Amino acid sequence: MAPTARQPILFPELEDIEFCSCKADLVAQHDGEVYVCNPDNAHCYIFYHRDLEPDTPIQTQELMLSQIPSFTISRIAVSPKGQKLLLWGDHGIAVVDVPRRRRAKGVTTCRCTLIGARFFQGHTKISAVDVKWHVGLTEDSHLVALTSDNILRVYSTEEPACAVSSYPLFNTDSIVPYLHCLNVSAGPSLLSAQAGSMVSFTFGPVAEEEEVVTVFVLEENSDVFSLSLPLSNDKTSGGELKGPLKVLPPDNENYELDACSILCLQSNPPVLVISTLSGTLQHLALLQDSEVEEEECLYLLETVEIELPGLGEEGESTYTPNSDDDVSSVSLLPDPTARDRYFVRHTTGVHSVFLP
Repeated sequence: MAPTARQPILFPELEDIEFCSCKADLVAQHDGEVYVCNPDNAHCYIFYHRDLEPDTPIQTQELMLSQIPSFTISRIAVSPKGQKLLLWGDHGIAVVDVPRRRRAKGVTTCRCTLIGARFFQGHTKISAVDVKWHVGLTEDSHLVALTSDNILRVYSTEEPACAVSSYPLFNTDSIVPYLHCLNVSAGPSLLSAQAGSMVSFTFGPVAEEEEVVTVFVLEENSDVFSLSLPLSNDKTSGGELKGPLKVLPPDNENYELDACSILCLQSNPPVLVISTLSGTLQHLALLQDSEVEEEECLYLLETVEIELPGLGEEGESTYTPNSDDDVSSVSLLPDPTARDRYFVRHTTGVHSVFLP
């Protein structure tokens, strides 16, 4: 039987806490501390298990937010320096300040800041698809959000009301002439509708000399695009969208129609991992294109099949977006201790994968 919130394995202390719908994406770790969020009351818990003597009870700290988000929390992530906790769901984003005084007894009240609240309240048909901390900046101050209108937005925790910069993930040069022939106005919503659905993004190598970080964006048909985000707060800088990147060898079987997550492993050369809802993992090396100068391409190294729940009789995914029984949602996590290893996390378990 798969472990549930009422059948904790790693932390017996969880048995005393009421979790009604805790999922794997509501657990995160950073520097020997495990963070868990209860979406029913938005309380967060920190479990300290670093430097403990054998048979010593794990210390727990409960965090109560200064304001409760109105949206349903579906995922959490700890900032690179461990100073903030990111909470997000389909219709909202929030950032919680982790208390400086750790291992405090009782309940600690923490400041909770809503990110882009007016945007999500005014655009109910637009949802957050993927949200991550901006790894290219030195402070835990910025995060990047991919929304269902195919726009990548950068937010600052110091100015949370509006995005400090936005990057459309569609090629206006190819779409606008077509719409002009139809005598249709090329608004942002219509432009994004003409493009495919972007489902995930990951940070690639940081070019410190150029002061940019590469971001790879995954489309649901497995196409990969790239663009550059500045490492400064300059709102006007940023590279244009490139792609889709060419995949070698050219084979139709290299393209899956249910891609859901992407991860860049900081190896040499960098390796992109693409996962699908049906449990397929693709390892693709990022190389220079020998035919086109200053262009990059992806070379398929191998394909890995893992067993995931929620599959039909013929191995097809029964995943339904935004469904209550979303058991086939897959996320990829890097291993901070090894560049050649990563984790595949879903609601019933975790797979550890090593590169050959």
